[in-house]
Amino acid sequence: DAIAAETKAVDISEKCRKSLRLREWKEALKAADQLLEIFPISGPCSLPWVCLKCEALLHMDPHEVGNTLAPICESAVCIDSAQADAWYLRGKALFYAAHDAISTTSAMGYLRRAKEMATELSCTDICLLYTSPSPRDS
Repeated sequence: DAIAAETKAVDISEKCRKSLRLREWKEALKAADQLLEIFPISGPCSLPWVCLKCEALLHMDPHEVGNTLAPICESAVCIDSAQADAWYLRGKALFYAAHDAISTTSAMGYLRRAKEMATELSCTDICLLYTSPSPRDS
């Protein structure tokens, strides 16, 4: 039943977001994987869930996040809030994973692209809905 699946997804996404706020990365990743069982990764509406999984994975494997989001960002044909989130997380992942000047410049470019997309969409919540702190904040 579609309504039951969506109700379950809401509960799971809340659990994932709560785990992210509490820095419980493994629990957040587990919840994100459960969401992707409901909404397959290849589905047309999967990008927000993929971004949520990438945020959960960001602190454990930023390279994997970058590898997951690179083709998604490069192949986009339209601009929407999930696409802006993907660019934001791609920049954040690169910033966490690499520490040379070229990578930092690229990461800042991805973050600028996310901000431009958010501005174009007149969204105020883009890039702010992610509540997980940087590992560099500790």
